[in-house]
Amino acid sequence: MLDQQKDAIQNLIVRALAALDVADVVPQLEKPKDPTHGDVACTVAMQLARRLKQNPRAIAAETLEKADNFHENDGKCLQHQPL
Repeated sequence: MLDQQKDAIQNLIVRALAALDVADVVPQLEKPKDPTHGDVACTVAMQLARRLKQNPRAIAAETLEKADNFHENDGKCLQHQPL
C-alpha cells in the first residue's frame, strides 16, 4: 500500500474516532491474513472495546458510519467485515 493511501485511511479513521470523542488512539493498519477480507485491516475497535465498554462490532460500525460522513467519494471503499 502506498504511504499516501495509508495516511489517508488513518486520517479518516482518526477523524471518525474524534467524532466519537476518542482522540488519543492512533489506528494501526495491517494487511489481512485472508485476502478476501480486503486490502487493509484496522483493529482499533478491538483495542477500544474494553476502554469504551462496548462491543467491538458496535464500535466498528459507529466508526465506519462517521468515516463515511467524512469520505469525499461515496464511502464504498470502507467496509465493516464481521468478526
